[in-house]
Amino acid sequence: MLKSLQLFQNNKYPGNDGLTVEFYKAFWHVLGELMVDSLNDFYDRVELSNSQKKAIITLIEKKDKDKRYLSNWRPISLINVDVKIGSKAIAKRLETVLPNIMHYNQCAYVKGRTINL
Repeated sequence: MLKSLQLFQNNKYPGNDGLTVEFYKAFWHVLGELMVDSLNDFYDRVELSNSQKKAIITLIEKKDKDKRYLSNWRPISLINVDVKIGSKAIAKRLETVLPNIMHYNQCAYVKGRTINL
């Protein structure tokens, strides 16, 4: 999971718990094992905690657009960084097996495959 955490950019908004990527990077030596155990427990129970299932929906402005118009804003969901770390770790694992289990005509989510001719 540490490799997944290191892929995240700093200075991004945290979820509702307020814990940032920088926090997890700085304290991974203390939190890492606990984090792995926690996410494995949620995997075994097939359910995340209530706080991990929540997101903050906010609007961000589109660049170089007039902020006075609602159409120039887009919604984003801010989820907690711990959920992002777990999701990224799963995605990185799947990335290695997807090419072997998906038909060669299927292109979605497989690196190196494209629908372009």
